Amino acid sequence: MSDNWITIIPTEPTFVPDEAGAQSGLALLEGFAPNSENVRVIDSDRIVFIDAGANFESMRCPACRAELDIEWWDSQMEIAAAK
Repeated sequence: MSDNWITIIPTEPTFVPDEAGAQSGLALLEGFAPNSENVRVIDSDRIVFIDAGANFESMRCPACRAELDIEWWDSQMEIAAAK
């Protein structure tokens, strides 16, 4: 059986909620999905790429909605990961 994940990502890439905000969001999500087994808050000191796995279809510019070239995206992820 496969797993299903819901990942909530802020529109501002550098936004990190304070502890109270994170706990409030966690409680809200747990209320929406009371039968979930593993609801948690994960934060990082840097921007993290979230892989959609089998659900990946395309990459689009959030401003103009133009489709991005996958090879270009892969190279940008490699550059960012090396920093």
